[in-house]
Amino acid sequence: MVRRPLRASQLLALRDLRRDRVFSIVIVLVSMLITALLATTVGGMLTNNDSQRALYDRAQSSDAYIRFTGSQELDDEVADLAATPGVDGVDTSVSIAVTASAHDEEATLNLTSVDDLEPGTSLDSDALVSDRDVILPNSAASALGLSTGDEFTVDSGVEELTLRLVGTFDDPVFGSPMMGYKRAVLNSDAFDALLADTQASSGQLALVTLVTFTVEDGADQPSAEDVLGDLDWVGDAEFAYDSSFIMRTYAIIPGIVSAVLLVTAVALGLILVFVLRHVSSVLLRREWRNSGVLKVLGMSTGQIRMRLGTRLVALSTLGALLVAMISVWTIPALGRVYLATNGLSSMPVLVPWPLLGSVAVVVGLVCVTAVFSTRVLTRLNPRAALDSQMRVEGRRWPGPSLGSLVAAPTRIALTLKDVLRAPGRYLSLGVTALVFSFLMGALVPLGSAFATRDRVIELLGLDAYDVTATVVTQTDRPGEVFDAALSSAVADVGLDNPTYVAAHRAANVRIGGRTVVATVSDDFPASLRIAEGRLPANDREILLASGLASSIDAAFGDEVEIDTGRNGATSYEVVGLYDTVNQAGLTMWLGEDAFQRLVPSEPSPYYYVAFESPPDETQVAELVDSLNEQPGISATAGRAQVSSVVSMVQLALRGVVALVTTIGVLLASVVTLLLAMSAIAADRRTYAIMAALGYGRGQLRTTTASGFALTATVAALLGGLLARVAAEPLLVVLLSGVGLSAIDLPAKAVGTVLVAVGCGALSGASAWLAARTLPRVTPGELSSE
Repeated sequence: MVRRPLRASQLLALRDLRRDRVFSIVIVLVSMLITALLATTVGGMLTNNDSQRALYDRAQSSDAYIRFTGSQELDDEVADLAATPGVDGVDTSVSIAVTASAHDEEATLNLTSVDDLEPGTSLDSDALVSDRDVILPNSAASALGLSTGDEFTVDSGVEELTLRLVGTFDDPVFGSPMMGYKRAVLNSDAFDALLADTQASSGQLALVTLVTFTVEDGADQPSAEDVLGDLDWVGDAEFAYDSSFIMRTYAIIPGIVSAVLLVTAVALGLILVFVLRHVSSVLLRREWRNSGVLKVLGMSTGQIRMRLGTRLVALSTLGALLVAMISVWTIPALGRVYLATNGLSSMPVLVPWPLLGSVAVVVGLVCVTAVFSTRVLTRLNPRAALDSQMRVEGRRWPGPSLGSLVAAPTRIALTLKDVLRAPGRYLSLGVTALVFSFLMGALVPLGSAFATRDRVIELLGLDAYDVTATVVTQTDRPGEVFDAALSSAVADVGLDNPTYVAAHRAANVRIGGRTVVATVSDDFPASLRIAEGRLPANDREILLASGLASSIDAAFGDEVEIDTGRNGATSYEVVGLYDTVNQAGLTMWLGEDAFQRLVPSEPSPYYYVAFESPPDETQVAELVDSLNEQPGISATAGRAQVSSVVSMVQLALRGVVALVTTIGVLLASVVTLLLAMSAIAADRRTYAIMAALGYGRGQLRTTTASGFALTATVAALLGGLLARVAAEPLLVVLLSGVGLSAIDLPAKAVGTVLVAVGCGALSGASAWLAARTLPRVTPGELSSE
C-alpha cells in the first residue's frame, strides 16, 4: 500500500500545532470550561425538571391536591367534582398533623396511611412491621437529622408518640424542601388506631383532609388549573396545588444555583473572546511574513484568513466536543446533586440538547471572534509583509525613557516602562482579572449573605417565626384559647412578652387566571421585606408577592380582581409588593376584613409568635414544651420548620462558590501563563539586548512578573468596585424568576482589597514561572537577527 504524501496545507497545520502548543492548549481548556458550565447549568436544571416529572408520573400522582383542616364532610362537593367533564378519578384521605422533634430540630409532619399514598410511589412498605415504624420523605429526614433506625417523638396536641425511622422515600408531590406539607407514612393499622384516638379526644383540628383528582388527557379537556378555578368550595381550602405548581417548587433551589452558574458562564465567555483576540494577534504577528509569501504564491486573502481562523475554530470545537462527550456522565452526576438538594435520590434523566446547544454557542462565539480578529489581513501588502513581520502592528510607542524614570528604583522603572510601552498585551489579563474579581465580589458576599439561618430566611422571604402553634380543639374563639396558653407559657419560661403574635391562615383565591394561596392576617411580619409600596390601610387594599405580580403582569397601584368562585370577583388595589420564594413566589397577603369581602370565614386556629430578641434553642424548646402541655395546643419551633430549605440552599451555594473560585483561579493562572509566554516570545530581541547589557535573568523575570502583577491588581480592584455597584442588580434580574426583587449583599472594602491582592499575586507568580522561558541569546546570534 502506497501512502500519499501530506499536502502543503496539512504540513502547515501540523507545523502550526507543534509550534503553538501553549496557545492550542489554552484555547481547548477555555472552550472546555465554558461548554461545561453552559451544558451543566442548563442541562442540570432540565435534568432536575424531567427527573421530577418522571417520578411524578411513575407514582401515578394526581393532577391536583386540595387540603382542608379537620375531617371535612365533602361528599356532595366530591360527587360534583367527579361529575365534572374531563375529571377522571377523585379521592379523599385524612392525615394527622404532628410536630416532630429530633436532635434539637423540629418539623411539621402529617402522619399518613401507606394506603393513601399514590399507587406507584416507590416505598418499602414491608419495612412497616411495628405500629411505631415510620417512613419519611428524604427532605424531612434530612431536616431532622435522622438516619434509618433512629427514634424521634411526634406530638399532635392530643397525644405524644415515639416513632422509629425504618426508611426514606422520594416523595414527588410534597417532598420538596419548599413544601411545608410533609407526609410521614405509617402502616394502615397503626394509622387507623391513631386516627380513632385523635377523633375521640376532640382533636378535630389536628386532622387534615386531602382531596385529589386527575383530569383526562386531550386537547379539548380542561386543565387541572381550570378545574380548580371553577370549584367554589376550594375557597375554604388551605391550598389547592396543581401539578405545574408542584413542579415549580422543585425548581426554586436549582434556579438559584443555575442563575449563579449562568453568570459565571457568561463571564468566561467574555474572557474567551479577549483570549482569542490576543492569540489571534500573536498568530498574525508571527505569520505576517508567511502570509505575504502565501499571497505571492497565489493564495487569496480569504484563504489566508480561513487558514488562521480555522485553527481557532478547530481547537475550540475540539475542546467543546470533548466536554460534550464527558458531560454525558457529568450532567447526570450534577443532576444527582440537583435532585439531592430537592430531597430526591432517584437516577436523573439525561437531557441531550443542552450539550449540542452549548457546543454551538462556543463554536459560534469563536467563529465571530476569528472573523473580526483576522480582518486586518484584508490590508495585507505582500511586499511590506516580506519586508517586516511587525508591520501589522504599525509603529509602536517605545514608552517613556528610562532616564525619565531614573528617580524610581531600576526594577520599578523597568516594570512601568514595560506596561506603558505595550498596554495592549495586558488587555486580556486585565479583563480576566476584572471578571474574576467581579465574580468573587458577587459570590463571596452572596455566600456570606446566606451564612446563617436567619439571614437565609430574611433574604428568601420565608415564613419563619420563633414559635408556631395550632389550636387543635374545636372552639369558636381559638384566639382566646391561644392567648391564655401563650401567657402562661411565657411566664413559665421567663421570657419577655413577644413583639409579634398573629393569627394567619391560608386561603385559595383566583387572580389573573391563576389559583394561588393567599395568607389571611391583619399583621404583616417585619421579617418579610416590602420591596415597593406600603401596608394595606383598609379592606380594599392588598399586598402581592413580587413573583405573582410579575406572572400576572400587575404592578404597584394597579386594580386586580380576586374571587373564590362563590360570590363573584371583588376588586382590590395593590398597595405594596413583597419578596418571597415561598410557594414559588405566587402568593398574596390579605387583611382579615379584606378577605371577609370575598367570603365569610371562621376564625383562624393558626398562630405565629416572634420575640424582639430571638430566644436561644433551649428557651424555644422550653416554650414549645410549655405550650404543648396546655390543653388543645400543638406548638413547634417556627424557624425549625424551614431548616431543610435553609440547609439545602446553604449547601448548594457553598458548592457554587467553591466551584467558581476554583475555576477562576485555574483560568487566571492559565491565561497569565499564556500571555506571559507570548509577551516573552514577542520581545525576545528586547530581552536578549537587556541581558547582553548586563541585566540578570532573575531581574528580568522579576520585571516581567511585576508588570503582570501590577496590571492584575489594578484590574481586580476595578472589578471589585464594579461588583459593589452592579452585582446586586444583576443577581436581582437573574433571581426575579423565583420571586426576589432585591438582594442585600454585605459589602466590605477589605474583602475587595484582599481579592485584588490575591489576584495580583497569582498573576505575578504565574508570569514569574512563565519567565523561565526567557531566551539565552549570544551576541553573535543577536547581530545576525
